[in-house]
Amino acid sequence: MKKLQVISRKSLVYWCIATAFIGYSGVQVIIVTGYTPLIIHPVNALVFVGTAIVLALYGRAVLKLKDHQETWLTHDKAGYVVVFAQACLYFSAIMAGFMGSQLVAGIMRYESPVMFRLAIGAGACFVAAIVLGLVASSVEKWCIVDDDGDEDYPSQDKGPSGVANPA
Repeated sequence: MKKLQVISRKSLVYWCIATAFIGYSGVQVIIVTGYTPLIIHPVNALVFVGTAIVLALYGRAVLKLKDHQETWLTHDKAGYVVVFAQACLYFSAIMAGFMGSQLVAGIMRYESPVMFRLAIGAGACFVAAIVLGLVASSVEKWCIVDDDGDEDYPSQDKGPSGVANPA
């Protein structure tokens, strides 16, 4: 069985930059054609914060499980926590890029009340998406299981020097 890989931080940065470019280009097209961009309300940041809180609670339960302490989380369900954390990492990278682009677009035209409200809402969501990403990154690291004594995931055959044998 193949192990779950830790998400590369470089790929998250690429996702963030790509969505920032697409989001900024999209809002500029909307503004140039004379339409009003979609206003992002600051209350939307509560979704990110709520998700970060739930993920942190699940992450703490995984830590207790790793330390062989009493917890409500079972071993069967612990694998879902790392998948949830990785999904939150991708989601937060994408949304941080998009919200950052909307924040920049709103700040560039802050004299307009609509764009000022866009900047405030996008700024709140941008900060909340970064917080979610930091929590998800921590929980993903907490879910790493040591291979010492774990027979369910056999490692590669090691040679006498500890280097994997090419086969």
